[in-house]
Amino acid sequence: MGSFVYACNLGGDEIGIFALDPQTGALTPRLPFAQVPPGSGPRHLAFSADGKCVYADNEMGLTVTAFARDAATGALTALQTLSTRADGATPDGDTAAAIVLHPSGKWLYVSTRGSDLLSVFRVGPDGKLELADARPLGVKVPRALAVDPAGRWLLAAGQKDDAVAVLKIDPETGLAAPTGEKAAVGAPVALLFAP
Repeated sequence: MGSFVYACNLGGDEIGIFALDPQTGALTPRLPFAQVPPGSGPRHLAFSADGKCVYADNEMGLTVTAFARDAATGALTALQTLSTRADGATPDGDTAAAIVLHPSGKWLYVSTRGSDLLSVFRVGPDGKLELADARPLGVKVPRALAVDPAGRWLLAAGQKDDAVAVLKIDPETGLAAPTGEKAAVGAPVALLFAP
């Protein structure tokens, strides 16, 4: 983001922070790197539109860590780590997969493979999260999520059932409900809306 590059180190439970030289493309580590709880395994990041907050979905821990971001130094300061499940359970075989922020910045979505859940978090004015919902997503092994630029629809890629499901986002609550609409796509693992 901006003059910095961030990289999830799943095995090291850290997020690397690197200063980017725009002339040469060289990356210089900015220490210390950001940490997540041991054994969490950060997988992907989502950035708030203003760049002040960063969210990491932790694959092994089935959690999300919210960070405050210093725009001048690139440093990340952990604000909280929350479970993607209301009961806080970590069932064997479950792993967090995708993370995406709603265009409004009000809601954060995370998918979980295994139980095949969608977790919806409310984003507070301070960037902190509150779990609003966690329910079955309607696809098998949801590897990717995408929200359309208008914030009305959420797409979920089911890698194991060869489908992309369409969910309608409630504009008041941010909760996403299955529409029953699915597109047949062979083992989808990524989704992107064209600009």
